[in-house]
Amino acid sequence: MKNSNHQGYIKPIYSFMTIVFVLVFTILGFAQKKQQTTTEIDQQIWDQAVDMANQILIIDCHSHDLFKPVSIRFPKQVDTIMTKNTGINGIVQSYPIDTRKKDHPKDHVINELVQFKKISNRNIRQIEKADEFPTAAKSNKLAILLSLEYSYGLFEGKVENVKEYYDMGVRSICIRNGGKDTIYQNDGDTYKISRFANELIKKMNSCRVACDITHLPDNVRQMMIEISNAPVYVSHANIRGVVNSSFNLSDTTLYKLTSNGGVVCLTFFSEYVSEKCLAQKGKTTNPLEFPRASVEEFIDHIDYVKDKVGIDFICIGSDYGGSGRIPPKGLETIEGFPLIIYHMIKRDYSKEEIKKVMGLNFIEFLKRVEKY
Repeated sequence: MKNSNHQGYIKPIYSFMTIVFVLVFTILGFAQKKQQTTTEIDQQIWDQAVDMANQILIIDCHSHDLFKPVSIRFPKQVDTIMTKNTGINGIVQSYPIDTRKKDHPKDHVINELVQFKKISNRNIRQIEKADEFPTAAKSNKLAILLSLEYSYGLFEGKVENVKEYYDMGVRSICIRNGGKDTIYQNDGDTYKISRFANELIKKMNSCRVACDITHLPDNVRQMMIEISNAPVYVSHANIRGVVNSSFNLSDTTLYKLTSNGGVVCLTFFSEYVSEKCLAQKGKTTNPLEFPRASVEEFIDHIDYVKDKVGIDFICIGSDYGGSGRIPPKGLETIEGFPLIIYHMIKRDYSKEEIKKVMGLNFIEFLKRVEKY
């Protein structure tokens, strides 16, 4: 893969480390699978899950990791070999790669998008419309939908910049306070939406750019849902009714979001997945020692949303390369997605329901956004 900014000039030591990581985790993966097969995994159901993963459309609706350089601290969670081996068809790829860049954020983001455009790889295809996901899958390419997520002001206070991002192929933006981008102000628990935020949402609607409200306080999320003419979505959070984290969605937000055609993409950060893991928050600063949830606890969130609002509003947003670096056991890389299917089968989800959660729901959501 040629990428002059992200991968083209990685030093030899990083290339060597990549090989080491791949070898180590391949060995560990085989060992883990063998152990699971003999002690935990029902082989017949597992084979069914793997077969299904290769038959249906699978989209990870929020990830950072595909184009990130190799990290000394964290192993790679996503690459094109993993996606091909597991039947993953699409990724909503979050930019910028360097999320801590503060100076001239717009120029920095545009530069990274330009570098992405220069990528020459027969394994991937940038897409800009919902119905291009299955088209890319039929051509045996990994579909990449560009999204933005940034802490320090993507727009630099100018709603006109939405159109420039759209012209670069961006189809989703996670909005949040930062820099000159004031989305809301608050005095304690009282929140007020800025005029800029109102104009921004309308501009995103008119450009058919999906609005991601993940990183807003829960009551601000509700305000954004009401302001937007098009459905909005949450790309990487879970449900407060299962795990009482302030980052997770309240039932009120869940109802508002889905009644307007939005979806929630359930995420892998163990602290948002498991009440036990949340209770351990702050007890260690070493990510390798963070407590880890189980896949079964992740499925609990799927169960909850299905019970509250139905199966049509559930997606998966791993947040690999972000908080998804601390995932439930078995979901350490994107190759773990069949394990979600496995546990859904065990809980008597139908193939049609699994197809919706793993990809079709997100495609239908994007189509609803595109109508505006």
